Parts: sequence; C-alpha cells; structure tokens
Amino acid sequence: MSIKKIDSTAYYIQLANFNKKTNNYKSSLAFSQKAFNYAKLNNKIKGKADALFSLGLTYFELKK
Repeated sequence: MSIKKIDSTAYYIQLANFNKKTNNYKSSLAFSQKAFNYAKLNNKIKGKADALFSLGLTYFELKK
C-alpha cells in the first residue's frame, strides 16, 4: 500500500471552499490565511498563489 502525501495548502483551501459554500465566510477567510501561512513557511510559491487567489475570491464575493 502506498501512502500519498497531501499538501496542507491544498487541504486548507478545500476547507476554505467548503466554508464559503455554507456561507461561513469568516472560517473561509481563516482557512485561506492558514493556507497562505503554511505555503509561506514552506516556501511553496504555487501554494501562496493559490491561497491568495482563494482569499481574493472570498473578499470579492463579500464586496470588500
């Protein structure tokens, strides 16, 4: 059995998207920020871009 390593950035973004669908924008923003912080800590450029995109979409939906 092989174990697939999951990137925490992608996991946090999935949680952010789930919370956004349930209109829990506060948690969505928090998980997007966690994704960004994790990507920044681990020097993952694509992860940082994905997290900022998620943050931006959420703020856009909130019209802020």
